[in-house]
Amino acid sequence: MRNGSIAKLRSAIARVRHCRESQGRRYPAGLRRRIVAHVVAERSRGVSIRSTAATLALSYPTLLGWLQAEPNGFRSVALKTTEPVPEGQVLRLVTAQGHRVEGLTCEDAAFLLRSLA
Repeated sequence: MRNGSIAKLRSAIARVRHCRESQGRRYPAGLRRRIVAHVVAERSRGVSIRSTAATLALSYPTLLGWLQAEPNGFRSVALKTTEPVPEGQVLRLVTAQGHRVEGLTCEDAAFLLRSLA
């Protein structure tokens, strides 16, 4: 099923390219939303955005821009519920993209997570 949806997206992208051979072509909003949903699903499986862009034959900057523009495209955060953090213990934040921020206090981590939302 996944390969079928990739083939459909690639076909739709190719149709847009065929119809608009000039620079700065516009992709329909519906197609962009489908592509963003696909990228979000791939990210949940651990596939990188660059890899997905290459699979769909889209440029990474274009895809990244679409993700950032969509309200539900690029802001998911997964929180783990554990025991309360002891006073003075430092925390580590690891994003889905692999970025790491270490040495955070509880307040710093809360501020950072709120700013990402």
